[in-house]
Amino acid sequence: MAIENELRPLDLFNLVDKPLNIFYLIVFYSPLIISFVIFSSVFVYQNLKGVYYLFFLLVSITIRSFYLKNSTKSDEYKEWEQKLNPDCNMYGRFTNYGHSGFNLFVIAFSFMYVCLPMMINKDINYLVFGVFLLFIGGEIGVKYLRIKCIKDVKQILSNISTGALFGTLIVLIFYSLGLSDKLFFNELSSNNEICKAQTKQKFKCTVSNNGQVVGTVMK
Repeated sequence: MAIENELRPLDLFNLVDKPLNIFYLIVFYSPLIISFVIFSSVFVYQNLKGVYYLFFLLVSITIRSFYLKNSTKSDEYKEWEQKLNPDCNMYGRFTNYGHSGFNLFVIAFSFMYVCLPMMINKDINYLVFGVFLLFIGGEIGVKYLRIKCIKDVKQILSNISTGALFGTLIVLIFYSLGLSDKLFFNELSSNNEICKAQTKQKFKCTVSNNGQVVGTVMK
């Protein structure tokens, strides 16, 4: 299978002559697709979980961009970066630094942010789980094997691991602050109600025998 020319634009929106571009568009715009779907839960479930997700995703992306901006690049990497296809950088200022692995970072972050609470709660939505894995597989297949937007396996692993680390840390912070109800759980499960006792409660129980009250018990 031939590799796409490094500097020739892919003409991604030409869906008539290149129907495979539909798949390419999904891969290239996967961060926008994933973040939009998760954020839309604000309207579907009438809560702010999607807002929290989007806020911490943007914070994580900003930290990543700041770190990569101030890190030293080797001459070999700079030379490789200059030969990248223009379509490899589609997100402007957030991806000017380390743009080649940006999608993997966002997918891995979103995967852990959404799926880790399900795993902790032992109630996994396997459809959501599988969709994230498909996004990762598509990203590697198109961006690394086909178009060469990603330099090597090290870059794949570093972006997946850092994205997953950010997502995991934020989930654990929510749990440590007692705010786990602000995270995502398996909304499609028949057992998806997450109960949380706010205060200690006592109940007064009446004990009866043959219709006659014989005592009360406090529980």
